[in-house]
Amino acid sequence: MLRKGKFGILGAEEYCTGDSAKRIGNEYLAQNLIFQNIKIFNRYGVKKIITSCPHGYNTIKNEYPQYGGNYSIVHHTIFIHELLRTGKLKVNHLNRKMEKENNERDRWLTKDEEKRLLESSPEWLREIMVFALNTGLRQGEILSLEWSRVDFERKTILIQKTKNGKPRTIPLNQSALNVLAQRSKVKSIKSDIVFINSRGTKIDKSNLAKVFNNAVKEVKISNFMIHVILFVQD
Repeated sequence: MLRKGKFGILGAEEYCTGDSAKRIGNEYLAQNLIFQNIKIFNRYGVKKIITSCPHGYNTIKNEYPQYGGNYSIVHHTIFIHELLRTGKLKVNHLNRKMEKENNERDRWLTKDEEKRLLESSPEWLREIMVFALNTGLRQGEILSLEWSRVDFERKTILIQKTKNGKPRTIPLNQSALNVLAQRSKVKSIKSDIVFINSRGTKIDKSNLAKVFNNAVKEVKISNFMIHVILFVQD
């Protein structure tokens, strides 16, 4: 596999993507790190980046382009899966039946499938999908998001409850801001929740999964699970 393409690591020249600095509000440090990384990437002619960090993935994909850093970025799990799917990488201890089952279950959408899925989904689900794709948030974090945690002026949201117990600040790109702007037109008097159902209360996870699966069936997309494109399940 390695003989067929060029790859490299930055080693001592590898720095933080700027994600952590941005989350704590240190915009100056974040921008310095971003510009420094872009300079290094461009010097080596980097076109594609493979990362194991979901936060770094989100930052390079959604933040770097506004600073001139336009790169193809892939999470390592997707990269490895594609190698397994195409037969470029084989795992000897897996039997043929297991490989077939995994390949059928673990897949991602093409651009055309993503477009058709968004178009066939009800507006409330489409907003959640777009927001998830542009923030990298977990399902529970999105469905529990409150307006008191949204800062339109700073273009950030504060996630108070996280897996490690520490609050974190998430920067918002224009697509995510557009979703919030649309949601702000129909705020509920019953709750401070951002993404609400027709009764003005928090959206139920099981109902979300049901509606999503129906949309998938409608556009005839097979062997596809909600967490693959939207968000990691809690």
